[in-house]
Amino acid sequence: MTYLPRNDGGKEIDFRLRKPQNQVRSAYFLINSSNSKSVYAHQAIGKIKLVFRHAPPIVVKLVLGENIREWCPGNPGDFVREASSHMTTMDVWTGLSKSGAHAVIDCLEIPVHECIRDCPLEKIVFVHKCLQHPSDAMGVHFSVFAVSLGIAQGM
Repeated sequence: MTYLPRNDGGKEIDFRLRKPQNQVRSAYFLINSSNSKSVYAHQAIGKIKLVFRHAPPIVVKLVLGENIREWCPGNPGDFVREASSHMTTMDVWTGLSKSGAHAVIDCLEIPVHECIRDCPLEKIVFVHKCLQHPSDAMGVHFSVFAVSLGIAQGM
């Protein structure tokens, strides 16, 4: 993994696969945001890029309230507690935070077009966009807890 600070104040992490993977149908990410205050709703807080050999990358913006949401929707305050995208499965894990509030982990699926499944997936790039609102000193962030690849069988 390579960590790179960006000129815009954000961060970029390159996650190179040990062995490039062919026939990837989908990439799955256990992911949530933190400090997901409503002032950031419907804004891109980052992106995930699937990088293939001999094919253009697949880039998915992480948009708060659409395909990513707050990890601890049980916290009091004005947080984005829902995600509307069909690519996001909410509540694949539920539990409690240290303070006893309802906490979740969601799963974001990024499908791979059939026409590029013969191109090996070489790396995944995570980009955090530096967003801060005058009413919030912390900014919104996201965490990826796990990555899994769905591989087409019988090819």
